[in-house]
Amino acid sequence: MELGIEFLAAMSKVNTLGARIALAMLSVITIGVFILGIVFFFTFDHMEHKLLEMLDSYAAQNLDETGQENIFLDSDSALIKDNSFARFSSSDNIPDKIKKLNVGFHHDVEFNERSYHVAIKEFKGVKKYLVFDITDIETQEHILSRIILVAIASVLVIAAWVTYWLSRKVIRPVRDFAKQVGNLDPNTRNIRIAEEYSDVEVGLIARSFDHYMERLDGFVEREQSFTSTVSHELRTPLSVISTSAELLETNKDFPSSAKKYVDQIKKSTNEMTNLISALLFLAREDLPNNYNSAHKTDIAQLAQSIVETYKYAEQSRDIKLTVSVDQQIQVNAPKSHVQIVISNLLNNALRHTQHGNIQIKLNNNKLEVVDTGSGIDQETINHAFERGFKGEESSGYGFGLYICKRICDRYGWNISIFPNPNIGSTASVRF
Repeated sequence: MELGIEFLAAMSKVNTLGARIALAMLSVITIGVFILGIVFFFTFDHMEHKLLEMLDSYAAQNLDETGQENIFLDSDSALIKDNSFARFSSSDNIPDKIKKLNVGFHHDVEFNERSYHVAIKEFKGVKKYLVFDITDIETQEHILSRIILVAIASVLVIAAWVTYWLSRKVIRPVRDFAKQVGNLDPNTRNIRIAEEYSDVEVGLIARSFDHYMERLDGFVEREQSFTSTVSHELRTPLSVISTSAELLETNKDFPSSAKKYVDQIKKSTNEMTNLISALLFLAREDLPNNYNSAHKTDIAQLAQSIVETYKYAEQSRDIKLTVSVDQQIQVNAPKSHVQIVISNLLNNALRHTQHGNIQIKLNNNKLEVVDTGSGIDQETINHAFERGFKGEESSGYGFGLYICKRICDRYGWNISIFPNPNIGSTASVRF
């Protein structure tokens, strides 16, 4: 029972389709062989039962008051006469082991290294005996049992090998299909593979896969078309705004008091252009192999320039922005992408800090934005980088940290956010 439970438990842990098929087939064969063994067992039992019935019938016919002519047969010679039957009456020639037996039937009585069935009846105080030698029958039964056990073991071994071979053969089309799907280039469109599989089952899967690929191709085509259109439609007005701002600055009649507004327009236009570039970058899969190595960005220099653009926060609120550089860090990424990450982290710190300090630290190959704001709870940490998630005190739209996470994941950077021991929180990017 315990062995069966262990087998079922082991079978339930098998995850491969081939192994499940093999185990299922082997289980059926094992059950069949087990049933066959039970049939043989009951057959032997039935034969022995018939033998006892024959002995009973023979005893009823011969062990009676009239059978006096057979009562003093010599035991050694009588055991091989009359179809292996020997009859005795109560006398000294009856073996002692038989004399000690009670009236009735006795199975598998052994003496002189042989086995017997013995029937004993009593008539008027006189015991009469009938002994049947079953040694040869027992020997044949044992030989046949061994042959059956060897046959069962051989069948199980052969069945295990055949089951393994069949399972491999059955599962091979599925393996080939999985291998072909795994080797598909995600950048290649309009791939169809159903025509390569004539099997009914695998062919059905392949046709379903082709249908899925057809729908996916449509989605990708629509997304690429939408992305290209949006990119063009957004960049065109941004280019007009940027050019107009530059022309305003060169106009001699333009008042100097309005320069800060033009600078703000140019800054916002540049940020929007960089954001569009980053979003297009995240939407693309077919980037050149040398894309990262073709761009190098100095983190310290970029962080300092970003902080300069946020000086208005120091003037409008009691906040001090600083950059601490303990290590010069350069990364293989476009400046605009790194700028989006740093700017979003800095914006997030500004939203949650009404007064105090916000410091950008560069050390140990990582950038940290440390603030003395309201801090962050564990629930917010768990969902901070999810699209559209907003904290209780957030005034944004829930996309800033999500975009940061997407960019960091694309370049293999590790971004995290955690509360400070005393006050505020820290956002960290390990390059």
